[in-house]
Amino acid sequence: MATPSGWSTRQRAISGLVLGLLAALWWPVLSPAGAASVSPDAERRFVELAGAERAAAGLPAYATQGDLAEVARAQATRMAAEGRLYH
Repeated sequence: MATPSGWSTRQRAISGLVLGLLAALWWPVLSPAGAASVSPDAERRFVELAGAERAAAGLPAYATQGDLAEVARAQATRMAAEGRLYH
């Protein structure tokens, strides 16, 4: 994954941490049964945790958009059905 050349080592580390956190939180979703069982509370908590890491790095918080969340859920369901991660 390419990162902007102006990123500091700390920003790259935080970016890696956020990606790792994303993978850890979404790993249980990667089964057809798991994809259907993710609660809105779990999604909200993920955004809170990612936002806290960004704030610690001096970066702005994320904002969520319902239509994009629906697209992400559909993609997660497709990946779970196929048993693999991809974009």
